[in-house]
Amino acid sequence: MDLKVLIIDADETVRQSIRAMLQGHSEAEVAGEARDAATGRRLATERRPDMIVLELGEHAEDAFALAEWLRVEQPDAAVVMTSAAIRPEIMRRAMRAGAQDLIARPLDPCQLQQALEHALQQKVQRQKALGARGQVNVVLGVSGGVGTTTIATNLAVAMATAGDLGPVALVDFDFDMGSVPCFLDLAPERTYLDLRRATEGLDADGLRQFMPRHRTGLYMLAGPQKLEELEEILPEDIGKVLNLGRSAFRQVVVDAGHGLDERRIELLDRADRILLVTQLNVAALRNARRVLDLLGRLGYQDGRIKLVANRVSKGEGVTPDDVERSLGQKLDFQVVNDYPSAIDAIDTGVPIVEGKRKSRAANDLVAMARTIAASGPVPRPVARPGGVPTASWGAGAAAGAELAAQRGDAAADPKAEERTGGIRRIISAFGPTGAKGRE
Repeated sequence: MDLKVLIIDADETVRQSIRAMLQGHSEAEVAGEARDAATGRRLATERRPDMIVLELGEHAEDAFALAEWLRVEQPDAAVVMTSAAIRPEIMRRAMRAGAQDLIARPLDPCQLQQALEHALQQKVQRQKALGARGQVNVVLGVSGGVGTTTIATNLAVAMATAGDLGPVALVDFDFDMGSVPCFLDLAPERTYLDLRRATEGLDADGLRQFMPRHRTGLYMLAGPQKLEELEEILPEDIGKVLNLGRSAFRQVVVDAGHGLDERRIELLDRADRILLVTQLNVAALRNARRVLDLLGRLGYQDGRIKLVANRVSKGEGVTPDDVERSLGQKLDFQVVNDYPSAIDAIDTGVPIVEGKRKSRAANDLVAMARTIAASGPVPRPVARPGGVPTASWGAGAAAGAELAAQRGDAAADPKAEERTGGIRRIISAFGPTGAKGRE
């Protein structure tokens, strides 16, 4: 495995000595050389190096700015700074900028070799992590207004800033009117529809390069920006996106909004974990009961559903114990009511776990993220021979079998077709006051 190293140093003699050292290492190669930060940034964008040796010389401010840019845009790259002056303030600034090492000049080959070995070990660990199957966490509200997007956004940011989970993505699949970009203060140029056109031949690296990055390192996929384009999202396309997401990210968080239709059923079928968001009031809990009943009839009572109570306040008439008794399911996570922080986060586009890190709500959200990341996926039902899942896979499996039958697929299950009509009738009967609720 080759480690691609970019050298940015105004001194040709130093660049030559670093190049000579790298040429003597069997697992390192020079990805490029630059005399200044501007050229270095261009080369980093083009060649995506694993390690950057960056001089803190006459134009130190430019070097610090480049290191900060790399921390956001290429967080996997190891930045090793070199400086003739190793003072405490220089060390602090280098650390804040995201430098992995700070080496004194003239360069000690042993120190540079140690930095190289460290960067190589990090790359090996990243490759192992990416080789594992990523997990998909679908966040679904029992109705509008319960804080589904707040939970999804903060959960994803908390995972992305944990530092040891690998790459994390947040996908906006709220098919009514998604607002994830607003919650992150991002204005993405590309959306899901652009990705759908590019999925053929797109690999994990390509997907990560396609998706915009938040300042916290989180990758984000926005839904269509025009309301009339929302209908262009098809169930079969959702499966392709999530399958590709599993190969590119360790954790994928999906904001599914609220309500149930065939597209959301497809999301739930492919989820490793379903985070059902409610509040501790009669109206929300009534919807929660109805949603849980429906999901049970659709075959989702397999341990994947995790109940999240948002905006929990002491002294409320409904207690967590009341919820567990009435719903027949324990509350897996609770997030304290911190309305001022939540509103400020929405207005500023700075998530609670980023802007209000010491708040009780942030503590609850970070704890939830850690618990989810530390737990593996729930064992899934085994598919039948021929690739058709059992009925316990729910509505999406039946719909998939129906599509297969329409295509003339030999693996189609005729009984699944019969189930599809029943599932659609159940969802239709569920009505606007059920899962979709009232805003």
